[in-house]
Amino acid sequence: MSTAELKSLLHELVDKSESETLLRYAVSVLQQKEDEEFLAHLSPAERAAVLEGLRDIEEGRVHTHEEVMQSMNAILKGDS
Repeated sequence: MSTAELKSLLHELVDKSESETLLRYAVSVLQQKEDEEFLAHLSPAERAAVLEGLRDIEEGRVHTHEEVMQSMNAILKGDS
């Protein structure tokens, strides 16, 4: 089966599925593969930095764009 045929079949199966569990699993598998391929092209230091960032997200150590902009504006104005 060609890549185009596989994609077509996958689209068809996804469109027909009503199982949220199955759909979430399929998304998880596809995202994991993309993540692995992306990480494989990084240096060890880059890979460690990406994984550290993902851990920060999972543990809630994040800031909104607005928060960062306010902080940077304060720094640039000399308010901090």
